[in-house]
Amino acid sequence: MTNQELVDLQVAMLAIGDAPADPEFCFALANNVKALQPFYDKLMKSGKTSPEYREYEGKRLALCAEFAAKDADGRPKTDENKNFVIPQESKAGFEERLEAVKEEHKDAIDGFKKQKEETAARMEEEADGLPKLMRVPLAIFPKMITPNRMRFLLPIIETDASKAESDAVPPATAPPGPGKPVS
Repeated sequence: MTNQELVDLQVAMLAIGDAPADPEFCFALANNVKALQPFYDKLMKSGKTSPEYREYEGKRLALCAEFAAKDADGRPKTDENKNFVIPQESKAGFEERLEAVKEEHKDAIDGFKKQKEETAARMEEEADGLPKLMRVPLAIFPKMITPNRMRFLLPIIETDASKAESDAVPPATAPPGPGKPVS
């Protein structure tokens, strides 16, 4: 399982965590969320932006708001993509000031770009030291689950085929309760 798959699995489990479900499903899901949380937290912390970059971003957004066209209430206008609408007559002044802010925070911007590249590479790496996760029989999954969510939950789903595979291998020591550990 890659780090990205770990994050996707944790997010999907958290997203369905409040759905009414079979007690066995709830037990297995709660155990899996708890087991992955330290790994998830470590990955999220490593992708957090620096205070210097957040300062740059704050100045950039303030500049955008200052130069943006205003609505009837005096608030900055945004387009359908939530981008500020900068009137053509203000663009030159805006771009000049934006370049000055970028130059002032060049190191923070470069650091952010490097961090993004490192984070993207880290997310493609195999996750190290993961605990065994409990497999959950497909039959006890909540009925409201969407196909999109289901694809992220595949690593913990037990079907007849996956059960036959795991039964063919010497079983790992499983915690008491439903499901089998994911190998």
